[in-house]
Amino acid sequence: MDGGLTGTSNPITIAMTSNRSVTAVFSATATPLIELTPTSLDFLAKVGEPAPPAQTVSVTNGGQGILSGLARSFPDGAPDWLTATLGGATAPATLSVQVSMTIPSDTPSPRGRT
Repeated sequence: MDGGLTGTSNPITIAMTSNRSVTAVFSATATPLIELTPTSLDFLAKVGEPAPPAQTVSVTNGGQGILSGLARSFPDGAPDWLTATLGGATAPATLSVQVSMTIPSDTPSPRGRT
């Protein structure tokens, strides 16, 4: 078939050697969309008191198709005051977040260490 072309490249270039008609067929693919509920967390803690309870975030697919490949990451390295655990790699999943009340020994304190 002269000039025939199939494939999934995007974008695609078609080179024509003479006047021809081109039929293009487009199909939409299901697109997942990450939804987080709640969208933010607030922790209230005081030095010397127990850490506040862990909080959870529901991770769901607000779009179509399958939302997979979920992972938890800390771009600047895992902080020692925060723990986040993701319950699965495919939505729906739960993200559990816990803060620590342990103050690293190298952290300056405005009142000094005792």
